[in-house]
Amino acid sequence: MNILTMTEKLLRVIVDGDNSEKPSDLKLQKLFEEAGKVLGGNLLKNLSFFVSHMDNSENRCKFGCDYRNKLAHWTDIHIDNVNNVLVGELLFVFESVFNSVLLKYEYPVRV
Repeated sequence: MNILTMTEKLLRVIVDGDNSEKPSDLKLQKLFEEAGKVLGGNLLKNLSFFVSHMDNSENRCKFGCDYRNKLAHWTDIHIDNVNNVLVGELLFVFESVFNSVLLKYEYPVRV
């Protein structure tokens, strides 16, 4: 769960800057939209898939892993599901976001 918390905190720093006096109250979907300007479309789709679930209202089906809510509220998840594969997926998400931010701000493309 700490990996997801750090990922969300990193997204909030991207959107709000390092403003610890007034934390962001953006909902997750709005946070994704704002952070998408830095992360790019493909990474944003991966992040949305692992962290939340998307509702396809035409087919009335939900898809996505929704790990954030499952781990935070410990619902719809069994202890057997918390394994190396889950940790690997969450580290992949965090590392992808971190690397994107690092490349965007630390090594900007010079035109």
